[in-house]
Amino acid sequence: MNERLFRFTIQYRLPRGHETSAVIGAKLLDSLDALSRIDPLFTDWKILDPAAMASLPLAIARTRISTVVENNLARDDYDQPEPESGYSLVAQTGNDIPSRIVTLRATAGAVFDGEMSLRFGDVLQPTDPSIVTYRLFREALLATSAIWRPLWAYLSASTSHYWKGPIVPGAPVIRHNPFSITWIAYLSPAVTRGFVVEPELRTDSAPDGGLLMSATDQRFDPSNPEHLRRACILAETMIARTGLKFPNDNRD
Repeated sequence: MNERLFRFTIQYRLPRGHETSAVIGAKLLDSLDALSRIDPLFTDWKILDPAAMASLPLAIARTRISTVVENNLARDDYDQPEPESGYSLVAQTGNDIPSRIVTLRATAGAVFDGEMSLRFGDVLQPTDPSIVTYRLFREALLATSAIWRPLWAYLSASTSHYWKGPIVPGAPVIRHNPFSITWIAYLSPAVTRGFVVEPELRTDSAPDGGLLMSATDQRFDPSNPEHLRRACILAETMIARTGLKFPNDNRD
């Protein structure tokens, strides 16, 4: 592995929709259950309940999930309910090793597109390299995407100022972009219509008819210039397909 420290995160763009707290709660529980079946890393989940000012163990939260979700309804600057902004949810594993903690965050049920993320590592801790495997991340992305039906999703590695220069000698400079250093990406069937895939990317059909693209189907190695070159291609591909814009390349 490169001497740099990397944090891996799966990000999802959710379609807008006026889903009820019960539906959103069911999706959250289904996601945690599906992840738990993939690997022991995804166990000992707790769900944040701000009304109780506590993190509830999954077994307890399961019995009152609609209430927990309703307690997470967005509020405006005057602490008044703001239903059009949807619900914000947080669940986290209880791993004693910060670099192995998994955090699921979702904003759903709003009048605008929602967002979700699955972060590996704590706020101040990069991801433990020993859990960085293609199988684990691919299965986690597909399992959660089958539940939430995102417009697109992607797994990326991030490190400070990755856009300032080559991460390792011989690697391309990856422009500062919304998809960071992209390893795996998913496009829903609605987004793939008429799409011609870059031939250098690894591709596979998702169970729902969407498209899965990967810079490599092996363990992603940030010290491998070839992995980084294809990650750059994948990030540029996602930019072109989703219409998201590149930020200022001169960002500090």
